[in-house]
Amino acid sequence: MRFLHPWLLLAIPPVIVAGLAASMILTRRARRLALLANAEVLRRAGFARAGAAGFAERLRTCLLTGGLVILSLAAARPQWGRSDFKVASRGASLLIALDVSRSMLAADVHPNRLERAKADILDLIGDLRGDRAGLLAFRGRGVMLCPLTADYAFLRQAIDGVSVDSAPRGETDIADAIEKCLEALATSAEDNCAIVLISDGEDLAGRAAKAAAKAAARNIPIFTVGIGDLLTLICAFGFALHIICIDRCLEKGANGLQMACIQFFTAGLIMLVCMFIFEHPQIDKILEAKYTILYTGIMSSGVAYTLQIIGQRYAEPTIATLLMSLESVFAVLSGWLI
Repeated sequence: MRFLHPWLLLAIPPVIVAGLAASMILTRRARRLALLANAEVLRRAGFARAGAAGFAERLRTCLLTGGLVILSLAAARPQWGRSDFKVASRGASLLIALDVSRSMLAADVHPNRLERAKADILDLIGDLRGDRAGLLAFRGRGVMLCPLTADYAFLRQAIDGVSVDSAPRGETDIADAIEKCLEALATSAEDNCAIVLISDGEDLAGRAAKAAAKAAARNIPIFTVGIGDLLTLICAFGFALHIICIDRCLEKGANGLQMACIQFFTAGLIMLVCMFIFEHPQIDKILEAKYTILYTGIMSSGVAYTLQIIGQRYAEPTIATLLMSLESVFAVLSGWLI
């Protein structure tokens, strides 16, 4: 047997001495009282109860002394039955792929999608216990910001520094991110690896399925986390309301071309005000994206919405909604062709 805190045993002798001293004092007081008179006189004088009280005091003193001794022994934490054995454990390897495209700056979640994703990653790291983790940022292609490591302080520092400039520009290439994760996990035990993929969009390069198949062949699971679903849901309701409003106005004889122009200039004015409130516009960046802005403004907001309004004059709202829901399908096909 051994004690974890043996110095607490030093309190036992003083406790025993104090208990014995108190018991001796009580016994001596009872003997002195017995010398004053015989038992019959003491009983008539009412000292019989006092004698019983004295016995109770001595019993209480003994119990208190024993309790303090046992408490000291327990506080010293006696231990016995020690045995040594080996425990085999294997740490996991977790690689986090984070999308840093500009759409991750959308503020549909507070404060924006990228900062929310970074906060969630930090919470995930807090639950790791000796496992290795790494961070890869991807956009046009993947960039390894932190290789697999158990140094969580360095990993947190890498996460704090993530921005939309952490990876090269280009269409979101999830396949490249998965392939770079597989390369980083090549030296780890494949039965204890995982990839966490955080993104808010689609695989514009169109190679994600093949890359995921490679991960499946190596028994490496990929956990996907979508950011920004709330904005998609709000847009769906907004577009449905937009179709209904157009249908009501056309029934009352409104001019479709005039409605398209009013819609174009009203939406443009509102977005211009929101741009200066929520964004930090820079002339050089705007000029750099001038062709994209012109294409979106002319073809999407101008031509597409004008044709939609004119076409709804001759179509039922339900059929129009079903036809326009295929917009994403045509967008994917066009992106694949281009």
